[in-house]
Amino acid sequence: GLNITNNGTLIVNGKLEQPVVFMPNSRGQPWGGFIMRSGTGAINATGTIFTGSGSNQDWFGNNGNPGSHRDEQALFFVANNQSITLTDCAAISLAGQLGHSVNGGTYNLTRFLTQRCTTGGEYTGANFTVNDSAFIEFPDDTINFVNGDNDALYFIGGVQSFTNTLFGWT
Repeated sequence: GLNITNNGTLIVNGKLEQPVVFMPNSRGQPWGGFIMRSGTGAINATGTIFTGSGSNQDWFGNNGNPGSHRDEQALFFVANNQSITLTDCAAISLAGQLGHSVNGGTYNLTRFLTQRCTTGGEYTGANFTVNDSAFIEFPDDTINFVNGDNDALYFIGGVQSFTNTLFGWT
């Protein structure tokens, strides 16, 4: 259930052949996520794998957290104008959402994979630039359709740009 609060700049310098991995101690006990509520927080990661986040299944709408179209905790929570830049990274098998933004935020995703999350997340006023990436299997790859709001991405305002990006099984 560990959360990482970031009000500064976090730089993660992994490599494709030696990635940095953020993961729980055990698959059955997810960790929380990155919380960026104030300041000029930024996450700049290269060669990084994020897995097993989203420990709080009732995070949104509780304990002073904003509401969302889904309740599960996000890997990246951004309030205001913080930024997330992920290059050659992946977010795989999350217990919750990929991200959530209120009042803006900037996301730059290049050669990024997100796979098997409850949803890609809800972004209000956020700016997205996505290149050579994939958003697949929300929440899984079964053929059974369930109208459970398992959106690949859910935008309210902001500016979005996608190039060479795959969306599938959502």
